[in-house]
Amino acid sequence: MKKILVTYVSYGSGHKTIAQYIANHLKRPGYDVKVVDLVDYLGAKTLKTVDVFDYIYNHRLEKVFSFLYKI
Repeated sequence: MKKILVTYVSYGSGHKTIAQYIANHLKRPGYDVKVVDLVDYLGAKTLKTVDVFDYIYNHRLEKVFSFLYKI
């Protein structure tokens, strides 16, 4: 049996919806498809990272966001 892992980050509803769509498209006999939310998998540190990203994104701190993106 072939295994496929579809990952997403629960940052808004769109990521989960697309991950589920991809998983449903890949499901067929002989395939084990699993969908994993990386925030749940990685834990509290990831949640803090998502919160920081959300703050930066929502407050449009373009210079800070650009710097973090380059890193």
